[in-house]
Amino acid sequence: MIDHLYRALADFLLDIKDSNNEPLIRHVALWNRQVDFLETEGTFATPAVFVQFLPMQWHQLSQGVEEAQLQLVLHLACTTKASAKSTDQFKDAALQRFYLLANLHKSFVSFTRSGPSWMAGNPERLSLDIDHDHGELTDDRMTYRLPVADATACTHADWISKLIHPQAQGSFRPPV
Repeated sequence: MIDHLYRALADFLLDIKDSNNEPLIRHVALWNRQVDFLETEGTFATPAVFVQFLPMQWHQLSQGVEEAQLQLVLHLACTTKASAKSTDQFKDAALQRFYLLANLHKSFVSFTRSGPSWMAGNPERLSLDIDHDHGELTDDRMTYRLPVADATACTHADWISKLIHPQAQGSFRPPV
């Protein structure tokens, strides 16, 4: 299920457009400390988002049906040589990452996806960590809680149907 969720997240993030209808994000990958190891990880287009899944605790609902409140970190990597000093001619360029963070969050809170045996949606932002100690590449981090349900181990079609299509048989609501 995590592979399907990651692919859905990557597609969603790459589809976000800016006010000029241009892609907001140019690269998405799984987090592997790319910002710390530029020499060994290679180059990537920026702005980039790296997805980090934090440890997951699952709760069984029934035979093969589980739910979790996944926590994930979206690392927004931007290149900058500019300073945000009030007298710097590149101040607006330096502050561009805050525009990106705001628009990334505005779009991401609407993320809802499902597959034949899983669903995820309605992310809640838990924290924002601005990178104040960077070189030419910033790593600003937004942590989210993302309710997910996974029925990939379930062999009962009625449970999968109820889980994935709650409007037909009541409402699935992950615990808070």
